[in-house]
Amino acid sequence: MATSSIFRNVSIRNKHLAKSMLRFLEKAQAKKYKEHTLTKSCREAKGEEIKDVLKDFKK
Repeated sequence: MATSSIFRNVSIRNKHLAKSMLRFLEKAQAKKYKEHTLTKSCREAKGEEIKDVLKDFKK
């Protein structure tokens, strides 16, 4: 899911849609999340390093 989608307004126009939305939210609340551990290392890239990586993608 795109991060920006959580900021969108939702218009519920009828009773059927309202019930569907409630069912969806109740199901989502009942689900347990899986805990994940990172298997690969990561580091922060800055300035010239980013330019170096992206230089081949320029048009």
